[in-house]
Amino acid sequence: MKGWFNGKEVNIEKIGFDELQRGFDYGDGLFETLFVKKGRPLFLHHHIDRIKRGLETLGGASENLDEECISNQIRGLWDQEGKPENSSSKIRVWRASGIGYASEEKAMNTLITLGPSGSYSFNQISSFGLITVVTNRPNVYSNFKSLSSLAYVLAGQEQLKNSWDEGLILDMKGSYSEGISSNLFVYKDGHWLTPTLMTGCIEGVMRRVILQNNVGKEGSDIYETNMNQEEIDLTSHLWFTINSLSVKYYLPEGTDRNPMEKMLADIKEMIG
Repeated sequence: MKGWFNGKEVNIEKIGFDELQRGFDYGDGLFETLFVKKGRPLFLHHHIDRIKRGLETLGGASENLDEECISNQIRGLWDQEGKPENSSSKIRVWRASGIGYASEEKAMNTLITLGPSGSYSFNQISSFGLITVVTNRPNVYSNFKSLSSLAYVLAGQEQLKNSWDEGLILDMKGSYSEGISSNLFVYKDGHWLTPTLMTGCIEGVMRRVILQNNVGKEGSDIYETNMNQEEIDLTSHLWFTINSLSVKYYLPEGTDRNPMEKMLADIKEMIG
């Protein structure tokens, strides 16, 4: 399998463990997952911006993260894979070396890969549950996608155990925070609402794009707010979760589906 490692095209299998070790041992890094349509990585600018801001928090250098270069590298991998209609790319960065937690190393390894993907998916779900094994809390890195994702792994295991279509994570105060791998949007009183970043949720790229462009707004703004589970019963509201590869949406019986249909149509147009 081919990839780009620190600006050079390589066979992934030949990257040595010494170069990978700090990412494995400490989770000292970040990653991004991008949907690639006909060789074009969607919303690449937002992904690069988020990972650079994350590196500032980690105290790492953002070399090998030039937007145009990464776009060309992904395009090159796409060419080699036979130019599929849809694919997905991962950008991973981790500290290049250092022993212990207090490493003075600033250099970061960068690995870019491309893998198969279906089309951007829209799935109506019928079951969901509230995650109990973990809760979110805000900190300096909670909005970024860290290589250390154990909390989400535990949440995913709880979802599998209960055969839910989606699992929703709460914050420490019992407010909705996010889906297991996605951001949450709820329709209430004529407005779309999404949890604030102070719930500890990931600052998802699709969340950011929807907020910046008021996607699906139907004449009203989209609000960031705290949504307590006792105040909003999700069994009786339209809602959806979204990430860079998919949307899951919930339609209660007897509710007006027009706001959801408008939102999904706008997202599909945005994806292209």
